[in-house]
Amino acid sequence: MADSNLRDPVDEKLQALEKSLAAIARLEAELQKKEATTQALINASGDRAMLLDSEGVILAANETAAAAMSGSVKDLIGKNAFLVFPPEIAKTRKAHHDAVVRTKRPLKYEDVRNNRRLETRLNPILDTDGSVTHVAVFSRDVTELKAASEALDAHRQNLEKEVKERTAELEAANARLKAEIEEKRRADQALRESESRYRSLFGAAERDREVCRSLLHSSADAIVIYDMEGNARYVSPSFTRIFGWTQEELEGKRIGFVPESEKEKTIFYVRKIIEEGTLVQGFETKRLTKDGRTLDISISASRYHDHEGNPAGILVILRDVTEKKNLEAQLLQAHKMEAIGTLAGGVAHDFNNLLQAISGFTQLLLMGKGPEDPDRGKLEAIEKAAQRASELTRRLLIFGRKVEAQLKPVDLNHEVESVCKLLERTIPKMIQIETRLDHPLDLISADSVQLEQILMNLAINARDAMPEGGKLILETRNTILDDDFCKKNIGAHPGKYVCFSIGDNGCGMEKRILDRIFEPFFTTKETGKGTGLGLSMVYGIVKNHKGYITCRSTQGKGTQFDLYFPAIVMEKENGADVGADKVLKEIPKGTETLLLVDDEAPLREIGKAMLQRFGYTVWEAENGEQAVALYREKKDQVHLVLLDLNMPGMGGYKCYQELLRMDPNVKIVVASGFLEDQRSKRVLASGVKAFVEKPYRVNELVTAVRNALEGK
Repeated sequence: MADSNLRDPVDEKLQALEKSLAAIARLEAELQKKEATTQALINASGDRAMLLDSEGVILAANETAAAAMSGSVKDLIGKNAFLVFPPEIAKTRKAHHDAVVRTKRPLKYEDVRNNRRLETRLNPILDTDGSVTHVAVFSRDVTELKAASEALDAHRQNLEKEVKERTAELEAANARLKAEIEEKRRADQALRESESRYRSLFGAAERDREVCRSLLHSSADAIVIYDMEGNARYVSPSFTRIFGWTQEELEGKRIGFVPESEKEKTIFYVRKIIEEGTLVQGFETKRLTKDGRTLDISISASRYHDHEGNPAGILVILRDVTEKKNLEAQLLQAHKMEAIGTLAGGVAHDFNNLLQAISGFTQLLLMGKGPEDPDRGKLEAIEKAAQRASELTRRLLIFGRKVEAQLKPVDLNHEVESVCKLLERTIPKMIQIETRLDHPLDLISADSVQLEQILMNLAINARDAMPEGGKLILETRNTILDDDFCKKNIGAHPGKYVCFSIGDNGCGMEKRILDRIFEPFFTTKETGKGTGLGLSMVYGIVKNHKGYITCRSTQGKGTQFDLYFPAIVMEKENGADVGADKVLKEIPKGTETLLLVDDEAPLREIGKAMLQRFGYTVWEAENGEQAVALYREKKDQVHLVLLDLNMPGMGGYKCYQELLRMDPNVKIVVASGFLEDQRSKRVLASGVKAFVEKPYRVNELVTAVRNALEGK
């Protein structure tokens, strides 16, 4: 009876041990399953990922990190990371690691290794008492913006060793219980030790689960985990932030965010991942958000497996590259417009010289024709055509920003009101004009004539877009362009601006037209009804004023232009600006000797003929070097130099400096088709007597020369 009573407790202990061993086996299987899932998750990322303990020992790493450190994952586990890193970076990286352990705060830094710039994030992992037990390290090669992959190798070897040791101890305890029965006390102690180790293993499994969750939650990119049927099993917080859907809304469902245009490509890649296990990185596509917006997305994806090695689903990482794509498109457009502007300015300059010959000789012929001469009407028609061509040239120069604006403080409201009065008398009555003018409105530094040009041009374009009538809205307001606006709109600069908006509810434009509206000679009008220079001139004027212009348009709904001009802070003067009109008097004559410097032979011939007709003696020089030599020899006989600024070789500015060095009192009149650079501005600001614009007008040329000679 006593022996029976003694065996019962032993049997109970044996049964308890057998249950414990079974629980350990189940736990080990579960750990293996979680290990496989965790390893697949982190290996799907292109990022370099490692898990360090508080001393810097590598507990886990992904294959990307191992490859970067010229080793294998197995080789790295258990090594101190700061002994593996090259000496030139180990000290700095250890300092970052120790700072995270000390402060318990995440840390991000960048450094350079092998001429590659890495962005590294350190995330502390805390245990239940708030101490830092691990540090998760993520490094991304931001040099080529490749999709990152994350990796973490669970503590397989340590856990297996732990389980084997525990199993061996339990088996030894079982043997002792079956052999030496009288040692009940020692068996009880072994059981208590077994239970303690079980709790320790369970805690380790929970910590691994938290590490995995932390990795997924801390990613800035959206992460989705699908099962093999394509149903969402997990979406990260970043997915909700970018696309709008929450985990609760999508659990066990398919995500309907693939546009029709992207379905064929998406299905192709999904099949390769599922059937072949292909790793997809940097697949650029489009996806819809919950509120219907379309985003440009870069996708990296891989198949993951369960603990038995069977395919279990797909892990997908989605990066929003919409803003990057928009900025690239804007930058390309800005470069294109700059190139076109340079070309237009160069062509216009050369064309301006040709017009000078046509206009100059025509003016000379007209001066010899009386009112009744049968050829006078033809010559006047030629002159009028030359002037129209000159205006077109000026528009090209404005687009290429080769014409300087005559800036002064301007109240944009006043300009808009003036244009509205003119529009009310000129546009069809079925178009309603509405103004929304902000008061008080900051002043801008602007050329009133050029402002009127762009206001009228935009208004006329709006009129043409509403042949059956509609509404034209002109609006002004003070505004501030912040850093966010300027990052999204290349060419804009932060600061205070005055915005002028003009909108219509006309026919609108499709995108292919909208992308080209500011290009010179591009027009949608019929042949003979438009030059295609109107909006290019508007673009050039706004840029000349250091402003910024945008256009939005929708077919069938209308178009709106927004023009931003830098604001100036100053008080408005009372009263309107009063400009003294030029009074054309009888063209004065003279007998002085002039030196005409121009590299274009026809222009020298025209200028010489015009000046000789009014009594002047004219010597010629075809470049700066020749002019300097001639003036050095006969400066006492030269009363004034008429100097072209834009010449090859020495150039007008250098020639001007040499003339001043020889004779500080030399009288110089500058001639140019446009003021193209800072050197030209310095010439005008340094004491020249006058400026004559090409193509020459007889009265303007001769009057400027006469006034300069007389010191006026």
